Amino acid sequence: TLAGENAIAVDETLTLSSSSGARGKAVTATGKGFTGTGNVTLWIDSTADDLVGTSEYIIASDIAVSGGAFEYEFTTDTNFPLTAKNINAMGGDGNKVEVNVPQWDAYGSITLDKTEVARGAALKITSVDHLAGEISEIKIGSVVQTRPSEKTIELNNDE
Repeated sequence: TLAGENAIAVDETLTLSSSSGARGKAVTATGKGFTGTGNVTLWIDSTADDLVGTSEYIIASDIAVSGGAFEYEFTTDTNFPLTAKNINAMGGDGNKVEVNVPQWDAYGSITLDKTEVARGAALKITSVDHLAGEISEIKIGSVVQTRPSEKTIELNNDE
């Protein structure tokens, strides 16, 4: 920023390499326009007030700035809520991104222990970060299981 009549305001910007994904995904945050001194803090601004609150998760607080810019890779984990939340950055001078703050939206994942399975063989399906009742059916080929059980029931079992 220049002083006087010819002042130029530099807006801080932040972009994310992705805006959503399952927890465990690597994301790169790129910031520009950070002209102050000190390092940048990157955090989940869950209250969307552009301030680092005491209960908000700090992704990193020691990101070095070079030429007003930074790039930082982080991996989403269980601190990332399962709803879209702002990811914000604040420079050592207190300036932060205030316009077009990017959001990250974490969602659940489903994995299989095999890519192919013989008829009659077991297949393990693992669901992570889904709330009870969110899985309404499982379809494999032409077979559909509605309202899947929360436990495994062996064939020929009278449960």
